[in-house]
Amino acid sequence: MKSADSHGREIKLARPLWLLIAVKAACIFLLWLAFFSPSHRPDTSVDAVGQTLFPSTHLNIDNSRDKS
Repeated sequence: MKSADSHGREIKLARPLWLLIAVKAACIFLLWLAFFSPSHRPDTSVDAVGQTLFPSTHLNIDNSRDKS
């Protein structure tokens, strides 16, 4: 059978543990917000993926020159 003192110690220990868990969850959320939020994600449109997978090696070619 538990004494009244041991129950009081459990309650006193539980509060700081919940506080620690809450602080850690807040830190994880802030890290996600700083580094992984949607504003930090690259564009995943079809054109962006195509440019990444198949980069054009012939950029800025001037085809308007005379071939005389």
